[in-house]
Amino acid sequence: MASPPTNIDEVKGPWLEDVLGISSLEEFSITSPCVSIGYGSEIGFLKIVCPEPSVPANLIVKVPPKDQQRRKAVLSFGAFQKEIMFYRSIAPKLPIRTPKIYTTELDRNTGAGILLLEDCSRMKSFRFNQKPPLANELEEIVRALARLHAFWWNDTESLARQLPNATSADNKARTYTMEIGWRNWLKSSLPIHLPDSVVKLAHRLSNAPNQLQSHTLGKKEGTLTHMDFHLQNIFYDFENKNDPVVVIDWDSFGIGCGPHDIAYMTSLLPICYRRTHEENILNEYHKELVSLGVKDYDTNEMYSDYQFGSLIATSLQPVLMQLSRDNREDQNLLQELMMRQSQLVFDHHSEDLIN
Repeated sequence: MASPPTNIDEVKGPWLEDVLGISSLEEFSITSPCVSIGYGSEIGFLKIVCPEPSVPANLIVKVPPKDQQRRKAVLSFGAFQKEIMFYRSIAPKLPIRTPKIYTTELDRNTGAGILLLEDCSRMKSFRFNQKPPLANELEEIVRALARLHAFWWNDTESLARQLPNATSADNKARTYTMEIGWRNWLKSSLPIHLPDSVVKLAHRLSNAPNQLQSHTLGKKEGTLTHMDFHLQNIFYDFENKNDPVVVIDWDSFGIGCGPHDIAYMTSLLPICYRRTHEENILNEYHKELVSLGVKDYDTNEMYSDYQFGSLIATSLQPVLMQLSRDNREDQNLLQELMMRQSQLVFDHHSEDLIN
């Protein structure tokens, strides 16, 4: 069997006809989005002209990054293979919406592959540097996340058997990668542009991956977590009032602690907006868990997990640095996101939890 296309420019008409069951593809084009930071893959907007009414006119193409350094990083994490496995095995079971999948192909020799997904761009989207959700939209997002967590709460044994990177050896490798990532971050130009308090926190975090990883693995209330849950990975569908939230970008998912996803999301919100809505976010999340049958998990324990989650969320920074471009726009956004994540830690005195 021929290897699938794993770059945008390798996508050709005959391949599309084959995987989509199109007898006569009249025309297609692929364009790139204007926003790239925050994503570990290359995205293309695919427009199709064909006579088959069952084939959508618009789809999303997702492949590993074309840039060789970024591509090597993504494939070394096993991220693309993991996301393909998610859409094949996990997504159909979930109680929340994910993009409809049209094809998943994997090159087992390289770990690269290609996804054809539902194009959600007609829905409302959110960006790190744009206006955040309205209060009612934010509540819907939080409730959707609680549904995901409640579905797998304390019932992860079967899930663990399906997941890659769930062994102790892989966890040790992940811890080592986090330590190296922080050291590289500290050697970069970013700390020069940040307050001393933030740089000092980064130094402490660079020595804390083992402690933070142990906290996650030691939680008895394990569940399926997204592990990259931020607003850029969410679409809001006004056409479906009963279930408007669609969650994308599942290449980091795994077994973890639910409130860590919440902390990850809030850590990337604009600081004033987050402070305004934070109490309601936590209350809404816990209330939804309880309504879905989660027991013996009170708000104090949830808050403690949230504090640890604020520390764990900062591990995004070395990853973003590795995936970002060396231009002013990306570097300014990296600085802003580090300020947001650090301020969440400081607001909750979470740094006091670091040994």
